[in-house]
Amino acid sequence: MQLKAIQTKERNILVSASAGSGKTTVLIARLMDLVMKDHVSIDSILAMTFTEAAANEMKKRLATELQSAMLTAQTEEEKAYITRQLTSIQTAHISTIHSFCLSIIQEYYYILGLDPQRIKSIMDNGTMVLFQQQALEEAFAKQYQLQDPVFLQLCQMFSARAENDDALRSMIMNLAVLASSKSNPNEWLDSLAENYRDKKLLEELPKEVYENFFEYLHVEASRYEETLTRIDELYRLKYDDQVKSMPLWNRSYWLLRIWRMHCSRRIIRHTALPFSPSYMP
Repeated sequence: MQLKAIQTKERNILVSASAGSGKTTVLIARLMDLVMKDHVSIDSILAMTFTEAAANEMKKRLATELQSAMLTAQTEEEKAYITRQLTSIQTAHISTIHSFCLSIIQEYYYILGLDPQRIKSIMDNGTMVLFQQQALEEAFAKQYQLQDPVFLQLCQMFSARAENDDALRSMIMNLAVLASSKSNPNEWLDSLAENYRDKKLLEELPKEVYENFFEYLHVEASRYEETLTRIDELYRLKYDDQVKSMPLWNRSYWLLRIWRMHCSRRIIRHTALPFSPSYMP
């Protein structure tokens, strides 16, 4: 089926599959098939995606495939052709939908009857991200100044260190990017909140949210356990029995191990945990 999607030409096709199933790989192979077999120049191809990160990844993987093709090229003419394609990748129309539409407006504004001064004020993706970060910084500074207890509690959920809010900032930016790809961003964000409204127990959450939460928690607890195990090994090698028997160290280590057991799938399926930000098992 993937080969059919790669080789089908002269008609529209739709490839629908779950995340991680190889859609981007099929797309890159399809582009390579057009470039190498049909000799369609990269600067004649339009490939659009939803995020800048995805567009950059496509360019990177396409460049890797072209470099591999260069190593197996049989003639100087073929090598010269591949070199031209590699040179054209950075300026090719492999971008987000917004970036491509902006480039059309900027180049043909006079046909559309638009004011050139107004066109200059349209933000590209880089400028938009910069303003988003500045707005986020101002919003965080205001909340810290107000000492909003709800905001401070939210920060504590994302990091044990009060001064580290990087994870929360990253989550907000990721949500903003995802929301911008929806037809109605505000409505989509409101729908997310509905999943948690009037919920008292974790088991009352939608199954996918519930399962993903404990899967993430299980992985994180495993990482902490691995770190503590390594520290414990170093303690056993470096320090004497008096240091190794310190009650605080032993208690922290075993509490974490019990918490990991509590998070395991075998147990959570039979346990109803209170759903409260202040709850600590």
